[in-house]
Amino acid sequence: MASSPKETDALLAPAPPAMRVSLSSHDDEDDTALFGRERDVVLVSAPRFANGHAGAGQPRAAAALRSPSSILRSPMPRFALGSRSPALNGAKGGTPLLTQFGGTESRPYQFLGVPRTHSFPSDLYSGARFSRFEIEEALRQRNGTTLMDWLKGRGRNPFASASHKQLQKEKDREKRAKAQHLESYNYDFFESRVNMQHDHEQTESAIRSLNIARWVMTFGIGLGTALVACFVEFWTTLLATFRTATMESYVASEMAGDRSFGAGFFIYALISVGFVSVASYCVAILCPVAGGSGISEIKATLNGIKIHRVVRLKTLFCKAFGILFSVAGGLPVGKEGPMIHSGAVIGAGLSQGKSSSFGLDTSWTKFKGFRNDKEKRDFISCGAAAGVAAAFGAPIGGVLFALEEGASFWHQNLTWRTFFCAMVSAFVLNYFMSFMEASVDSEPTVGVSHVFIGGTMGTQTGTFSFGQFEGSKAYEVLDVPVFILMGMMGGLFGAGFNGANTVITKLRKRYVTHRFLRFGEALLIAFSMATASFWLPYYFGQCRDLAGAYSDSLSRFYCPEGQFNDLASLMTVSYATSMKQLLHFTGDASFTPFSLCMFFIVFYIFACWTYGIAVPSGLFVPSLLAGAAYGRICVMIVHYLGFPVGAQDGMFALIGSACMLGGMARMTISLTVIILECTGVI
Repeated sequence: MASSPKETDALLAPAPPAMRVSLSSHDDEDDTALFGRERDVVLVSAPRFANGHAGAGQPRAAAALRSPSSILRSPMPRFALGSRSPALNGAKGGTPLLTQFGGTESRPYQFLGVPRTHSFPSDLYSGARFSRFEIEEALRQRNGTTLMDWLKGRGRNPFASASHKQLQKEKDREKRAKAQHLESYNYDFFESRVNMQHDHEQTESAIRSLNIARWVMTFGIGLGTALVACFVEFWTTLLATFRTATMESYVASEMAGDRSFGAGFFIYALISVGFVSVASYCVAILCPVAGGSGISEIKATLNGIKIHRVVRLKTLFCKAFGILFSVAGGLPVGKEGPMIHSGAVIGAGLSQGKSSSFGLDTSWTKFKGFRNDKEKRDFISCGAAAGVAAAFGAPIGGVLFALEEGASFWHQNLTWRTFFCAMVSAFVLNYFMSFMEASVDSEPTVGVSHVFIGGTMGTQTGTFSFGQFEGSKAYEVLDVPVFILMGMMGGLFGAGFNGANTVITKLRKRYVTHRFLRFGEALLIAFSMATASFWLPYYFGQCRDLAGAYSDSLSRFYCPEGQFNDLASLMTVSYATSMKQLLHFTGDASFTPFSLCMFFIVFYIFACWTYGIAVPSGLFVPSLLAGAAYGRICVMIVHYLGFPVGAQDGMFALIGSACMLGGMARMTISLTVIILECTGVI
């Protein structure tokens, strides 16, 4: 029994032996950019299909050839547009279905000099098969280009349209060029007979062996991430201490009259620029993909987008080696974001058992069972969680970060493996840091009679520490509205940071394109930051008497003996020390409101300018540190207005840090758990 004709059957009908279709100029003038200069095409006789219907689809087919927008509305699976389509130039016998009038067979398809390899599926769109960028460009040229549209307020300014069109064409050409190199991961196995047969042939012992290998590999990823974090933490502390101690010794020599004035600034700026030059060389010259925090690249990888060289061993080396110099150089960056990227690289590299950079391959081991995109994705998730645990000492926060911010593909078994990997990473790092604390502190630990190996554990919180809150951690109901207002203002500051950084990034992509220009930009920012952090405390800082538990970490600068410079104690020391001072060194003898405002404004501007340059950099520490200064300013305003509050000043600084980071990074659940694990304050 014959089936009833469908609407799409008319499009499959054979055409008359020869029919000219004229695309008149008054229909779509701008379609010449898409279909070429020839306006006439001819339908040549084609073989009759199984249940074709003659004549029914001729008017619709002719109308469908007018613009790419009509192609989206009316699929034509059997037409080819002369030189526009390489796919359907002929039927089975080699006869062209659609050729140019009097022309020859079509040539390989190129658009504006860029060979196109990606297109829409042939069963959904026509044989012409335009890419998304071509259709967007054609529709953009069709809308609002006439003088009447401009007079009616619906079009663009015709006097400024030339430069706008040229800029838009450059952007479209850049998009098309980038689209040729985009690839994706295959996170879902094909339901083919080969895979089904492979699954049926697997024995129970083989499956159990593979599961055990997964847990062993997860342990190795956590251990490797912790060792990289130990390396970064040790050398960052050593280099940052060297920079600060050298500057203070030169300043003391200036005050004693042994050296001329300005020698301290010269050596301070020289060390800062030298450290940043090493960090920028690793990114601008050696490995550009190692720049920034790497969280965006890992999120893209976990969601199926393949970015070349983002999880290679060379990227790990440049990221880990560059971040310790960028942090020690005094740039407003953090090492927490790069730690997440480093953990993801370790997860991808160990699980695959090979290295493209060094030519290593271990196909003969158990690694070959993990050489697929699904297993690689799961191990990258474990590495990212281990990086968060190593950075903040928060295993649960690492799991939630990987779940909330990273992966879109998740299952229950991956939750336990990720948590195990994060626990291993946090434990190994804390054990290493106990050695560092035991070597620095020569006095015996209070309340502990014997330490077998290392020092006392339980007080470490990863590479970035908020310190221990002492005293009452309670707050009153009247404090909650103040916290809410602080959160709203912190969200606005975060939105302003993102908007300003977006504008700076666009300007940077347009003008700072060469690698040596990017290298010079990093050195310029390093010198500017060193200049601001040295001369602003000299002119605007106030000398105050030493007091508090953190008096050893306060900077004397050019103050008399027994005093400290409040602004220099925030800008010239390491940012981990500045964070502890803002959270715990409170009271009237701490920092003046003017110094806090000066530090917040300068640090906020430099952090916005720095994020995106050719150095490994994280956004967590700049956000937390600027937010802590913002929280201290808010609590001073509350005290000045006489509003009764029950929480201590350090709690307001902690709330300011959380709301600033939440506004910049758009983190909610994982941020809350990370701060809870780091401080123990609910």
